[in-house]
Amino acid sequence: MPDFEVILESLAPSFSVGALRATPDEVNEWAVHQTRFPQRNVAALPFHRQLEHRAVDLVLHHMTGRTKGQSLAQEVVHDANGKPSFSNEKGTYISIAHHSHGQHCWAAVALSEAPIGCDIESLRSQLQTISKRFLNPDERSSVGDNIEGLCAIWGAKESMFKAFGPSLDFRKDLHVIWTDASTAIEAGMQGTVRQEPGLYKAWRLEGRLETGKQTEFWAVCGPTETP
Repeated sequence: MPDFEVILESLAPSFSVGALRATPDEVNEWAVHQTRFPQRNVAALPFHRQLEHRAVDLVLHHMTGRTKGQSLAQEVVHDANGKPSFSNEKGTYISIAHHSHGQHCWAAVALSEAPIGCDIESLRSQLQTISKRFLNPDERSSVGDNIEGLCAIWGAKESMFKAFGPSLDFRKDLHVIWTDASTAIEAGMQGTVRQEPGLYKAWRLEGRLETGKQTEFWAVCGPTETP
């Protein structure tokens, strides 16, 4: 039996993160019969991709089950750029993110009446290596090599890109104001997409792998409002 729990639930914005642990047989059994993603042959995907789809399915089942008038079995389709939407509900925007490791997957889903994006990103040293690809000079000056800041800014920019992309340059078009981790979690991060302001909510989460090792990551969602 798959082990699933919701580890983060926010109503404003409507954003949830779920943690799933499942074996290949458990996930494949669902994949063969699933109807959540009608465009995709999920059963033919590698295990980690099946796991991601199943985790998203369970988070969505939880979120739509608590919202009056929404179907638990809403179909999710993707456009040519991979951007998800509900097949029969044009008034609701959806954004999806996931992070998997072995038989574990953490999936994030955001729902809104306006364009919205979300991301879930693990704290990893590789962000220092690739930071030049997504930080502009002002951001590099404010965050330096701080892993917390790099992770949070990357999550905010991924959220921006998912909400308003794909024709966006991470360094030229997207800007995030970084102060420190506590401020980002308590007040959110202010940012702009081609000069249009927005507020991006952030959470710091923890999980545990089957090896017993603890993993840490940031979840980001927005824009939630104009600052």
